Amino acid sequence: MLAKLQLEERLGRPVRAFAYVKGSEAHYKPVHLSLLRQAGYDVAFTSVSGSNTPRTDPLRLHRYNVEPYPARTFELVLAGACDLIAVKDTVSGTYARRAFNALLGTSSK
Repeated sequence: MLAKLQLEERLGRPVRAFAYVKGSEAHYKPVHLSLLRQAGYDVAFTSVSGSNTPRTDPLRLHRYNVEPYPARTFELVLAGACDLIAVKDTVSGTYARRAFNALLGTSSK
């Protein structure tokens, strides 16, 4: 909350959005959502790939990597054709990636 207040003071306007540092489902918990609500954030962006709907929790918004995609590929991404990739951002997917990287010796820890 202090960082938000400091930013607002320096910017001279409200800070409404938050982006999780590591935003997979394994990296934030219900307590974090509660803290963001208490701090007064309106929206927060995860790193979970996928589209959002009117029912998406505004403090758990999905997002896509923006790459230099060809126009047709970008259209498909926005249409949800790549949403299955979001499995990597689930708790199970995160642990599977860690185990696989450890097995390959490419762990970043």
